[in-house]
Amino acid sequence: MANCKYCGKSAGLFSRSHKECKEKHEQGILGLTSMLKKYFQGGISASKMGQNIRQNRIPYFLNDDDISKVASDVISEYTANLRRPYSSQILTTISEFIQNIGISYAQLNTKGAMEALGKKLMHGYLIDFFAKGTPIASVVNNASSVTTICPLNHEQKNEVYLNVLNKAASKFMQDGYMTDSEEQMINTYSSYIGLSLNNLPTQYGNTDLEKV
Repeated sequence: MANCKYCGKSAGLFSRSHKECKEKHEQGILGLTSMLKKYFQGGISASKMGQNIRQNRIPYFLNDDDISKVASDVISEYTANLRRPYSSQILTTISEFIQNIGISYAQLNTKGAMEALGKKLMHGYLIDFFAKGTPIASVVNNASSVTTICPLNHEQKNEVYLNVLNKAASKFMQDGYMTDSEEQMINTYSSYIGLSLNNLPTQYGNTDLEKV
């Protein structure tokens, strides 16, 4: 006799779960998905979200892996739909989500969803130096605020720094040359962050950044 993987009681000779338990679990997954999307749309508070998750874990047989998978998918969708300029509330929204979801950051980031979110936010804040003329100190401070919530390692940060610089170089080189002010922006950005442009990673071969 096998036990139901949801409720733990006997499920019969050839079954791994009760039909009603499986259906309830599926309802729980759908409800969790809907609620997390609602949170990121501003329709429910972080504390209420956390309370609902705690209350629904046992009745709907939701474990950490279930919550991790649903949260990862919702975060990935949220990241894909993000558009600049980012509101001043966005980092608070993400921070409170992490604090109230009820699983660890590592579980949230099992599929790299949090890293992808952090990279996109960091990229968006840094690009404002070139796109909007925001002071370099401000954009770097904003980028640092992102990485306190969505930690990135040294290589990941450098990847973002260089990607932003390559986009700026492509824009500046559209007409075939750079103005003095554009060159100054490249130098200011590189020196402030501490980027060395002498030995670029291989993926930047034959790019506008390499030309610069």
